[in-house]
Amino acid sequence: MVADEFAHDEIDASTAAWFWDLQAVLESCGALAPDVPRRHHGHGGHHRKDGPPASDPLERWRDRHLHEPPLHAARAMIEALKNAFELRTPERLPYLHRYFSDRVEPGEGGRRLFLQVRDLERRRVDQRLLVPIGLRLVAVVPRV
Repeated sequence: MVADEFAHDEIDASTAAWFWDLQAVLESCGALAPDVPRRHHGHGGHHRKDGPPASDPLERWRDRHLHEPPLHAARAMIEALKNAFELRTPERLPYLHRYFSDRVEPGEGGRRLFLQVRDLERRRVDQRLLVPIGLRLVAVVPRV
C-alpha cells in the first residue's frame, strides 16, 4: 500500500506564514483563483470554523484544518499502519504547492506557475526553512 497524505498537524509558524503570504501575493496579481474553503461532502464532513480568517498564520492554518469529523494526525496514521502492516520509513515531502493546483489558470502559464511554486517549496524545505508536511507512507503485508 502506498499512501500519499499530509501531516497538517506538524506545520510550524514560519511555514504557515510562507503559505498564506504566497497565496495572498498570487491571488492579488490574479495568478491564483480566490481561496474558497472546501466543503467535504464526499466524506460527510466540513470545516468547523466560519467567519474571517485569523490574523496569526498558524492559527489560521489550524482553523482551516478543523474538520468534522476530525482529520487524523500524522502520528496516528503512522501508528495505525504499523499495527496492521510492515511500514517502511515514512518520507516527509513538500506538499503546500498542491493547495494551488486547482486554482491556477488552465494551460501552459498555470502549469509553469505551479511548477515554480513546487520547486520553490522544495528548495525551502531542503534549506530547512519550511517544514515538509507531505507524508508518503509505504506499507506491505507482513510475512508469516
